[in-house]
Amino acid sequence: MIISLLIIVWCTDVFPKSFRIDQIHIQAKILRDGSLQINETRYYQFKGRFRWADYRLPLHKLGKVSNFKLSEAGIFFRHQPGENPGTYPIIQNEHEFYVKCYYQAHNQSRAFTLQYRVSAAVTVYNDLAEFYYQFVGGKRVKEIGVVNVCLELPEKATPGQVQAWAHGSIRGQF
Repeated sequence: MIISLLIIVWCTDVFPKSFRIDQIHIQAKILRDGSLQINETRYYQFKGRFRWADYRLPLHKLGKVSNFKLSEAGIFFRHQPGENPGTYPIIQNEHEFYVKCYYQAHNQSRAFTLQYRVSAAVTVYNDLAEFYYQFVGGKRVKEIGVVNVCLELPEKATPGQVQAWAHGSIRGQF
């Protein structure tokens, strides 16, 4: 009996596990004060058992992140230290905003929504305003299937008033 129990426990750790991010949908809005409001949903596919995921946002040439909320299917996680499912701690300094969220997943799809505000996302000059923001970081460990970004400006603009540059996969569309 003890031997079979040990084999079952040992085997659950041996089977390979993996995850992928099938889609990321981002609704971003530049506010009149130069901050950026983000509503981002990440769609995960888990094979095996998982209990945490993390999110890093480099803050180079940005202000601080505030009003952070994390939810799944309308149920909000709690901002608190520890590793209990449904919770997340935050570490923020001048270089990076970091969140590690805890949950229980096993061979399933999950969608997590992150909402937050980034101050000083726009640099205003005499003749123009510059918005430089990397919506999906280059230091990620997994490929992402589809990324959709919808960016709303604080006021209407004509096509000649806005210039955009995008970097990413050569297979991507802009």
